Amino acid sequence: MRARSSYLLQTPVTGGSHYINVTAGSTESVVLDGEPLDPVAAAPVVGTDLVVYRQAVGPGPHILAASARVGMVVYGHDHDSAYRYSGGMRVRWSSQRSIPGVYP
Repeated sequence: MRARSSYLLQTPVTGGSHYINVTAGSTESVVLDGEPLDPVAAAPVVGTDLVVYRQAVGPGPHILAASARVGMVVYGHDHDSAYRYSGGMRVRWSSQRSIPGVYP
């Protein structure tokens, strides 16, 4: 996985609670869906110049952009299920490869 300066992320569109954690340099600006994340709400990572933003998000697609590369984790839960994934997986589909059950 690789940190990036922008991400397109998706949370389930049905019920539950959804969150995003962003790890960034303390001087970097981070924008989620066009709104800057509040640097006052960022928690410092002790012994580093990094901070962690913890933000609740609604269901559906979101766009995260930053002034430098940042790390990102999306997670959430409902009554009987939970999910988590990290950003920067660089998944690519190739029309020349076959993945049984996923991509014919």
